[in-house]
Amino acid sequence: MTTKADEYRAKAAECAKQAQQANNITMKEVYWDVACMWLHLAEQADMQPTMENWPDGRSRNYTGP
Repeated sequence: MTTKADEYRAKAAECAKQAQQANNITMKEVYWDVACMWLHLAEQADMQPTMENWPDGRSRNYTGP
């Protein structure tokens, strides 16, 4: 099962690849910056609880008894 964090890491890897292939230093920096942002999102996604992490399977937004 692919998680959102996995998807974000794949996007970061693609940006890193584009950075390595870029001929323009400005574009290299932009791709590296975007790759870092994707990795940051992946780290945040790893920390987010999912419904299966809740003992009774309820959503985090559940407000009932």
